[in-house]
Amino acid sequence: MKTLPVSEIFEDERKTDRDYAKWVEEMEALASFITDYEHLKSLNGYSQKEIADKAGTTQSAISRFLRMKGKPTYDLLRRVSSAAGGELLVTPFGLYSVTLQYEFHDIADKIASEAGMGVPELLKKILNDYFEAFLLRQHRQEHEQEKSDCSLSPRENLPNREQETIAFALPSHTSKEINQTDSSKVCLKKTAVN
Repeated sequence: MKTLPVSEIFEDERKTDRDYAKWVEEMEALASFITDYEHLKSLNGYSQKEIADKAGTTQSAISRFLRMKGKPTYDLLRRVSSAAGGELLVTPFGLYSVTLQYEFHDIADKIASEAGMGVPELLKKILNDYFEAFLLRQHRQEHEQEKSDCSLSPRENLPNREQETIAFALPSHTSKEINQTDSSKVCLKKTAVN
């Protein structure tokens, strides 16, 4: 079964219900933590009491934040994560952080092991390779566009003349001053008479 991030489950409600949207903004990270905690607890076969004992807290303390009745401390979340078999990650770059779906964890473990690296290194490498390839494709497309923007027919029906097209980049302020293209590229035609 495919898992969905908590943020996607009630997406329509977030768009239409302001109170819900505010609650999500405040509590989404905790709701996501709880979903992951429950998965780890089940995966490792732990009871809530076992996790509480390993985390050095009470079962009622865990139960309170699982019902979202309190705001747990960072230290409690860290200890509960570790006791459940996980590792807590807190970042202000939530927009740029991703969590691999549960059903891909075993595959990621296997690939990372075969590559002689940890899962975090593997995932960073996959994402970085993807974005580097994206930038390379974008650069190639821009280069192809520049070539096509500057293409001229070799003779343009002019007898005894050779033509050469030259493309060069201008600093952006220069190109604006001379009213050239937005891309800061200028194509010049150099014609030599035979």
